[in-house]
Amino acid sequence: MKGLLAALATAVAAALGIGVAAPAPAGPGGAISTDFSPADTLNGVVYAAQPITVAGTQKYIVGGTFTDAGSVGNDYITILNADGSVYPGFSPANALNGGVSSLQAITVSGEQKFLIGGNFTDLGAADNDRVAVLNSDGSTYTGFSPGARFNSTVSSVAAFTVDGVNKYLVGGAFTDVGGTTNDHLALLHANGVVDPSFAPGPGINGVVRSIAPMRIDGQIKFLVGGDFSNAGGSNDAIAVLNLNGSPYPGFAPGDEIGGVITSALPLTVGGQLKYLVTGDFNDVGAARNNRVAMFNPDGTVYTGFSPLRSLNSTAYAAAPVTIDGVRKYLVAGSFTDVGPAANDYLTVLNADGSIYDGFAVGPTFSFAVLEASTVVVAGRTRYLVGGMFSNAGTAANDAVALVDAPVITPPASARMLRAIGTPRSNVFTIRWTVPQGTSITQPVEYYRLTVRRPGRTQLIINVSVAGNRTAVELRRARLTAGLPPGRHLFEVKVVAGNKSGTGPPAVARFVAVR
Repeated sequence: MKGLLAALATAVAAALGIGVAAPAPAGPGGAISTDFSPADTLNGVVYAAQPITVAGTQKYIVGGTFTDAGSVGNDYITILNADGSVYPGFSPANALNGGVSSLQAITVSGEQKFLIGGNFTDLGAADNDRVAVLNSDGSTYTGFSPGARFNSTVSSVAAFTVDGVNKYLVGGAFTDVGGTTNDHLALLHANGVVDPSFAPGPGINGVVRSIAPMRIDGQIKFLVGGDFSNAGGSNDAIAVLNLNGSPYPGFAPGDEIGGVITSALPLTVGGQLKYLVTGDFNDVGAARNNRVAMFNPDGTVYTGFSPLRSLNSTAYAAAPVTIDGVRKYLVAGSFTDVGPAANDYLTVLNADGSIYDGFAVGPTFSFAVLEASTVVVAGRTRYLVGGMFSNAGTAANDAVALVDAPVITPPASARMLRAIGTPRSNVFTIRWTVPQGTSITQPVEYYRLTVRRPGRTQLIINVSVAGNRTAVELRRARLTAGLPPGRHLFEVKVVAGNKSGTGPPAVARFVAVR
């Protein structure tokens, strides 16, 4: 009987590398979306940006310090079409005489309107100082008229409902609302009149920059953040208030944050309420959470989220995002370095606060990003961002842009190196390289091998990724059962896979001589 020989087979040696494929399109996140191009439309800073729907069509409402939106004289607020061009159906007609710091789309009597706050002191014929409601066409909604009440800038606005009725909480630098000593916070009825049941008094001693209505045990509360060092107690830069403005006793962080909070967002982590905050702080209590942190509902620091000293300057905003089914956080700010990654002004953090390396904007933005939110365009998730930048990558996207979110795609093919079989001992040794591409855009979670005699029994086995394992020996008698002496053709396929599927197969054939 002939000795057992193993030979690399196939008609062409190159067949050992069949299956090397180009990566699937759209993988890494951070690229500027080129189909959105306002083309130098805005001549100032964008402080607020929000995706909206008009007649079933995607659009974006933006507010800031700009005094011209292209050829349309939309001072301080405008609506952009999905491609970035100015939407002509929205025209405030130069009614605003000052910037818009915050805005929110609301519904009044079934119609879309916009609650806005800023430093304007006149809105057309209505004497709406620093807070107003606009109709969907940009005209002033006359059903909302607080009068000349706020004595300084409104930095944040939030709409919510109580027993089905709209109410609005506004915060800012003001210390007086129509003669009432409402320091930096005021609650308004749907018609704009101050609600006297909300009386925080002189408790908050600094600017309120962020407001988020929420519910705890079925009761409405407000998560607020800003420049203050006192909110009816030793609540440093962050507080939770009851509906009447009094401090909620269940939240007591003490003097935890030594700085300013620019945004505070309630969210759910593992079924538990948490508060994600951004700002300009270097420490949170004993934890060294640099400019972004997370709190438990009682105000203690959530230690499961620890960015450490990742950001080198202020974080202005954050939003939860989902990438490949996993929760992460989009963070915008004036930082120019994120840990080891050069993610200028915009980055994504993992659920534990570490840097997510699948998002790489590089030095894309020319200056700070102040606002960021998620939007779905043509079936793909993107991030709507606004800020102080005058250029976003190669596109002249002044102050507003869309950024592609990461997309996890199936891996590229593995590349076969060697496949050898020795039927008598029932051993098959198979070696392959890791897929072409990077672990960022095409992470591999397992390999699937298929070994067969053409037209005969086949064996399929999944091989988990352990380190950089690129070889496996299969001992399976059923592949060689009943083989007579002679030359026998075998085929092996290797595919790499992840949650999104598998890549193209790498194929090799070999002849085993018995």
